[in-house]
Amino acid sequence: MGDGVHVNELMAIVLSRDLKDYEMGEMGAYSEIPMAACKLARWTHAPNLNWWCSATSYLNSTSPLYHSSTDYRNIAGAEAVLDMNDALFYAVPRYDFFFLGAIQVDPYGNVNLTAVGAWEKPKLRGPGCAALPGVTALPIRSYIYMNRHDSRSFVERVDFVSGVGHLYGGHSKAKAGLPERGGPCLVVTPLAVMDFQDETKRMRLNSLHAGVALETVIENTGFELIIPENVPATMPPTEEEIRVLREKVDPYGILREKG
Repeated sequence: MGDGVHVNELMAIVLSRDLKDYEMGEMGAYSEIPMAACKLARWTHAPNLNWWCSATSYLNSTSPLYHSSTDYRNIAGAEAVLDMNDALFYAVPRYDFFFLGAIQVDPYGNVNLTAVGAWEKPKLRGPGCAALPGVTALPIRSYIYMNRHDSRSFVERVDFVSGVGHLYGGHSKAKAGLPERGGPCLVVTPLAVMDFQDETKRMRLNSLHAGVALETVIENTGFELIIPENVPATMPPTEEEIRVLREKVDPYGILREKG
C-alpha cells in the first residue's frame, strides 16, 4: 500500500475502529490482525474493551503482538487466565463480538474452515471449525477478516458451513431457529471493506482501499456484490494510529511481514 502502510496494518486499524468501550470478544488461534485490532482499540478509544486470546483464554494481554493468540507469551500483563470450561461456559455467552477467518465465504457471510471439495476426497482440508458452530449461532456480531480476496475464497456457496452467517439472507435465520440479531457485520480484506444490506443480508461493498479499482474487486469476487452508487475510499490510517500500532502493539513488525 501507499505511504508505507502494510495492508495487514490497515485491516487491523479498520477493525479496531469498530470496537466499542466496555465490550467483550474473542478470536481464534492464528489471529494477528484481530489481536492487533483489540490491542490498538484499548490503546486509543476503548480502554475498557475486554478480549480473550482464543481457547487459551488470556484476558487483555498487554504483550507485544505474536503470530498466535495461543502463544504462552501472551500471558504477559494479562488480567486473568481461564481454563477451557470457564472460557466456553462463562465467557462466550457474554460476548459482544467474535473474529473469524475463512478459506471460503459466501454472499451472506457463511464461512468454511473445514474442507474444499467433496468430503470423501477434498481438494483442501482446512484447520476445522472448533467452536464456530456454537459461537456464530449466538446473537452477537462477527467480523470476518480474509487474508486473500479472490474468486476461490469469495464463492457463491461455501462447500461446508463451519460458521453460520446470515444463512440464506432475509429472515432465513429465524426460520431455522437461530437468532436474527447479530451475525457478520464487516468483511475486511486486502482489497476492500464489505458490510451487509439490512433487508437482504447480502454482502455489499463498503469501501475500497487506496489504489484498488472497483473492477479489481468485482473480478476477484466469485459472486455479485451489492455495489452502491458511490463507493468511498477506506479511511486511511492516521499518524497516531500508525504510531501506536507500531510502537505499542506490534513493535516486532509481525503485521508487516509478507504473506
